[in-house]
Amino acid sequence: MKAYYFNRAIPLLVLSLGYITCVAQASSSNNTTLKYKKHTVSSVFVSEGAAVGDVNRDGKIDILAGHLWYEAPQWKAHPIHADTLNPVKGYSTTFLNFCSDINGDGWPDLIRFDVPGGQCVWYENPGKHASLWRRHLVLESAGIETPLFVDVDNDGHKDIICNDAEKKEVIWLQSPSRKGDTIWQRHAISTDPALGTHRYTHGVGWGDVNGDGRKDVIIRSGWWESPGMYASTTGPFIRPNSGQSALICSCWTLIRMEMQIL
Repeated sequence: MKAYYFNRAIPLLVLSLGYITCVAQASSSNNTTLKYKKHTVSSVFVSEGAAVGDVNRDGKIDILAGHLWYEAPQWKAHPIHADTLNPVKGYSTTFLNFCSDINGDGWPDLIRFDVPGGQCVWYENPGKHASLWRRHLVLESAGIETPLFVDVDNDGHKDIICNDAEKKEVIWLQSPSRKGDTIWQRHAISTDPALGTHRYTHGVGWGDVNGDGRKDVIIRSGWWESPGMYASTTGPFIRPNSGQSALICSCWTLIRMEMQIL
């Protein structure tokens, strides 16, 4: 079952009303104007992040945000949980949402990250039973402002990359892979408390830096080389030379520019 998620900027586009015009250059000599129509799903702020998935398995893609899921196509709101009804002043206590079938029962579940350094939990979709979703703790102190939801070990199931802000480690959490399993296995990427362990660490990347066919973990000051045997060992931390550092900074600048445009 396919599931998708939006980063913190995208819900601003989804939950607004109006029109926007985007000009895209199709080729060096041919410009095409694309028009997008915005639709209001809700006028009430409930979450900093949102996800999408076919929650009720009716063939339509629904939206999950905060403590609610919105049923397509009329966007009727349904409660998921009551954990985010008293948010931190000025913020929501649901910074990131991801949607995936965690326990393999065929129903898409919700992963929620609290404020950086807060809890990461997942909520079990009750299926055809009309009830609040059962809550499962993934990590007590999940740091990094933008944790990743990617398939680290290439087993077909997406995992989590973040830090443990209390234990001062950068880690990846291996998602349950067997039907009915609910346990996330913890693996260390780095145990150096000086590298990427602050709860508000800004940004973490995932890609093949050195071209060896294995994806590495990247932060602003360098990257950890994938060891290949994902669950058994950690790779070395490589501080970039001046050229690599400029490349990392340039990529981060482009990301920040894109966020400002959105």
